[in-house]
Formats: sequence, structure tokens, C-alpha cells
Amino acid sequence: MDATAALWVGSIDAADSRRYAAFVDPLYHRHLGPGTSGLVHVAADQVTAAGDRRPRGLALAMLASDGFEIVSLGAQDDTDGRVRQALLQALARRCAAAGRPQGLYYATYDADDVLTPGLLQGCGWRGPAVERLVVRATTAAMLALPFLGAHGQPREGYAVVPWTVVDAAQRADLTADLAALPPLQRRNIDPAGYEARALPALSLALLRGGRVVAWHLPCRIGLDTLSWTCSAVRPGHEGAVAILLLWRLALQRQQALGIRRLAFTCDLFQDRFARFICRRLPPAIERLSLFARFDLPPVLTCQGNR
Repeated sequence: MDATAALWVGSIDAADSRRYAAFVDPLYHRHLGPGTSGLVHVAADQVTAAGDRRPRGLALAMLASDGFEIVSLGAQDDTDGRVRQALLQALARRCAAAGRPQGLYYATYDADDVLTPGLLQGCGWRGPAVERLVVRATTAAMLALPFLGAHGQPREGYAVVPWTVVDAAQRADLTADLAALPPLQRRNIDPAGYEARALPALSLALLRGGRVVAWHLPCRIGLDTLSWTCSAVRPGHEGAVAILLLWRLALQRQQALGIRRLAFTCDLFQDRFARFICRRLPPAIERLSLFARFDLPPVLTCQGNR
């Protein structure tokens, strides 16, 4: 039997949404259950001949004054995308009925996944406009990269120190340089936004002449996973050597602590870093994803499954 032949899709109350938590990233579990407002919950159930229902997926959207934004879209056993497509259709109709037909969705999907953008386009969404790469790798595979072995010690005139010993004057000096960057470029690399969450034992700085020229402030995002997003070289000091030294030292330390995985993002305007990822890191990459924007114009044009 076609998996969608007995598929029910429709709006549900927030109070019933916790049944569908398996389809939602834990980061957004706060939007499930009673007490949530300004949200639309659209669920999919597989209905048996006896009338029993088994949850199959959930679409979650936040309403705004000028439209809606999809917060989460997930489904089980959906290799052909039909459940997610049905959720997209129902969600768009529900939001249009609420007077908010214009949609926005920031989706993260595997780089080799053509189904996800295809099903969105089939439902009238425009995109993808890829904004960044999301890299996931293992500590062991990163340490095995041959070129990292050449960066075991700092060059003459450089010193690696714990981030915790970087003083107020050194931080102010770095902040002044970063302030000249466009906000989007500064967002992911400014230590000020990460040091409260960073792990002190793994946070490092590379100094030259007493100035911070590179830094690495990893944050825990799982029991055995670190976020490496705040890992960068100071403007005007670009080059792989500085950051690779910090990477090698950080990898050795996190391996000793039993932290097996890492993840980081790269905005596409960081073209030099993006090329480095695509050319040098593939042997260590466990999963490469794209973070992309999709837009639904006010007129719903869903064409069904292609």
C-alpha cells in the first residue's frame, strides 16, 4: 500500500504536539506542548485500518506580522519526501488562512540531498539561496589529516596561550579590529559572543608581539560533540598556518577528554575558508550540509509531487 494512502495531515493544538517531539530538533522542543503561542503546528499521522494513528511528521511555524517562518519540518520513513510535502502544503494553507501567506524557511540539508530543495520548489518555494556550509567531522579523522602533522609548534615570535590569560587590553585591541568587519562577518568569529560558553581547557589564543592573531573557542553542543564555529584568524593575518596550529593542539586535547566529534559553520562569503574546506578536509568530513534560505511568495503554487 502507498505509504501516503492512509496519511492524515492537519493542524493540531499545541497541547498535543509533544507526541511529535521525535521529529523536532531538541533545540526547538520549547515550542511544543501547552503554553506556546504565535505558532502553528501541523502534524502527519499514519492511520491504520483499525483507525489507530502513528505519528509520521510535524511542521512547526512561527507567525509574524508579515508572514510565517518554518521553525522545524521533520518526518519519519519519508525517503520520497511525500510526507514533508503534504506537511508543507497543509502548513501553507493554514498560514494563508490566518492572513500570512508569505513564508520563510532556513533549511539545513546534506550537500548531496537533491530531494529537499526539489520538494520545496515543487510547492512553490523559491531557492535555495545557500548561505553557509555546516561541517561535521570526527576528532580522530581530523588528527589523521597529513597536513595537520606539520603544525606542531608555533613559529618563532609566536606563542600559544590559554584564552583565559588574554587580558582586557589584548581583548580590546582585538575587538577594535573586529568592529570594522560587517556584522554578518563578525557574528561567528567574535570571541565576546562565545567565551561565556567556551570550554576553558580547550580555548586557545595565538599571540604575536603580545597581540592576539588567532583564537579557538569551542563550545559543547552534545555529550561528545563540540562546536568549532568561533575559530578564526585576525583580519590582516590571514593564512592557514596560524589556525592549523591551534586546531592540532585543540584536537589532541579534546581527544584526551574523550570528545569524539566536532562541528562548525562557514559562511559562503568566507570564500577562502570555504575553498579550504572543500579541497583539504573531505577525508575527515563525516557530514557536509548546506544552510539555505527558501521563500514562499504570497500566492501558493504547489504543483504536487514530481
